Amino acid sequence: MTNKEEIEKSLRAEEPDYDELARKLGQEALPYLKDIAKSNDTLLASKAVYLSGVISNNNISTDIIKDASGDARPEIRIAAAASLSPFLNKLTDLGNINATAITESIDLLQNDADVGVQKIINKTINDLQDIPPSNSSNTLIGEINKRYRK
Repeated sequence: MTNKEEIEKSLRAEEPDYDELARKLGQEALPYLKDIAKSNDTLLASKAVYLSGVISNNNISTDIIKDASGDARPEIRIAAAASLSPFLNKLTDLGNINATAITESIDLLQNDADVGVQKIINKTINDLQDIPPSNSSNTLIGEINKRYRK
């Protein structure tokens, strides 16, 4: 059984192995990550946001990314932008996510006042060319490429 304290302890590692944590914790960790992502501890919150993108394929992870995209702290917005890369890479079916929330997140991040946020989201978008279309995800990825690629 996963609990919030276990997750926080794992995220406090200097360099968490996000792929391993995603495998170990799975989607049942997402409600805890949603709570941790709102923490006053910016480093811990940013790691929770990124891990939610690695776990992905769930409306809770979509909500975490969307909320983080509008956070006042640039570190959290950078984590949101970075989390979209593993999120979209693992996306195989749009049935489990709110595609509108993803495009709204990208809109927020691309128009962010912080250049670091813009740099990360633009890299994420440019990396989409390497994602092979699969199932219905190609609709979202195609839309992102059409709307945002420069």
